[in-house]
Amino acid sequence: MRANSETYTYGTRMVQAPLEDTTASKWLRKLLRDHMRHLQGELLKRLISGKASDVYALNDELELYGIPIEPGDLCAVLLIRPDEGFRDYISLQDAALEFALGNIAEENLQRNFVFLRCKDSYGHLVFLVKARRRIAADPQEYGEMTLQYVSERIQNHVRAFLKGKAAVAASPQGYVSCQIPYMYRSALHLLRTSRNGMPANMGSKQENKQTRPSIVGRVQTYIRSHLSEDVSLQGLSEQVYLHPAYLSKLYKERTGEGLSDYILRVKMEYAAKLLLLERDKKIYEIGLEVGYQNQSYFSQVFKKWYGMTPLEYRKT
Repeated sequence: MRANSETYTYGTRMVQAPLEDTTASKWLRKLLRDHMRHLQGELLKRLISGKASDVYALNDELELYGIPIEPGDLCAVLLIRPDEGFRDYISLQDAALEFALGNIAEENLQRNFVFLRCKDSYGHLVFLVKARRRIAADPQEYGEMTLQYVSERIQNHVRAFLKGKAAVAASPQGYVSCQIPYMYRSALHLLRTSRNGMPANMGSKQENKQTRPSIVGRVQTYIRSHLSEDVSLQGLSEQVYLHPAYLSKLYKERTGEGLSDYILRVKMEYAAKLLLLERDKKIYEIGLEVGYQNQSYFSQVFKKWYGMTPLEYRKT
């Protein structure tokens, strides 16, 4: 017996669509249109939490929802938080204020960006944005500088039309989808450290001059303070709220030395210093102080670096 309906998944609910002729497809298209904003928002929530589907499923979902963004595209995350003022609204959590802020943001973004929008668990408006324009020479710089300009316009319009101040933060650019959680965390960190509602953006050249050296300094300080631990790129990236690949590239650009090379160099230099200054310490104890649990392996690494074993180095 032929079934006269088919089951479709909508969010976490199962819904029935009639199959006579093209009724099912019309019904499904109407369902998608009516709930498109909600579906797009739920997708973005999954993306920033790192719970997105695999690349192929994500691509299908983006296409289904009519979003002109593909896995691998260069994007950024923009966060907006109402800070003070807004006397015409009941509170900073007022739904009407959220609606007004969202409209101002979208009006300023739509000319140069395509975007997804949602609200995170902290009450911030979250936008995943992709620059419409592509410049072969430097598409990344265009996207970031334009986003900085748009962030400032959003704040100006909020002051002018809503009589309040909003904090705005934009992440460095990254790729859909694996880097989105790191971009979100980076923007969240910038938002929390922004002052007087000024836009925090790691993309512009002016901001890079201030931010990048401080990131390098923080990374180096963390490494030197945790020499006895197994310091990893993943762990360092979590300390500065950046994607591991982005942090590695940034560090190499700013210092001319790879992060792993720096970690090894600092560990070996400190071990050599201990060998000469603290002669009562055993070789394995010094190895432990620079993160090597196995004395034999520590000696191998040390010899590769200095051309002699720790014991031979101590005797020189």
